[in-house]
Amino acid sequence: GVTADLSVQEKGFAVLNREWKPGDQVSVTFPMKVRTSTWFNNSQAVEYGPLIFAVKVEEDWRIGTDDAAKEIQYDPVGEFDRKEVYPASDWNYGLVLNEADPEGSFEITAEDEISLQPFILDNAPITMKVKGQLIPQWKLKGNVVPEPPYSPIAPDESLQREIELVPYGCTRIR
Repeated sequence: GVTADLSVQEKGFAVLNREWKPGDQVSVTFPMKVRTSTWFNNSQAVEYGPLIFAVKVEEDWRIGTDDAAKEIQYDPVGEFDRKEVYPASDWNYGLVLNEADPEGSFEITAEDEISLQPFILDNAPITMKVKGQLIPQWKLKGNVVPEPPYSPIAPDESLQREIELVPYGCTRIR
């Protein structure tokens, strides 16, 4: 391939002027960096380019049988039982970031090839590793995740471990 230097034109457009042949390809790489944003209770979201990341939580799929707490009663039709997903691994983490260099706290791994269905947990095309701290007092209420505790939390190295983040769109448990 041939690298072409482009300058951004008016309104953000770039023009690549050339004679095109069948099979020509254009590959564009946008500069991206990890950043965090602050949300409810001073919690942090992790962003990388256009993606937002979430903790990778293993899934436990079950057939729903208890409709007592639901407003709508559901009768399954044929093979289409109501499926519910529950966490099969810890999900209740807070980030432990280097305050002087938050971006340096993340190790990014991108796959060389993107699968046909990239937005499922096992096929995440890009992942991040970062130190997280388990927050034992942040628990499910029934089968719903309540609001995050106010951050920052008191550091406790015995509760800290490396965690994996995946694009939010790859998760079903968020």
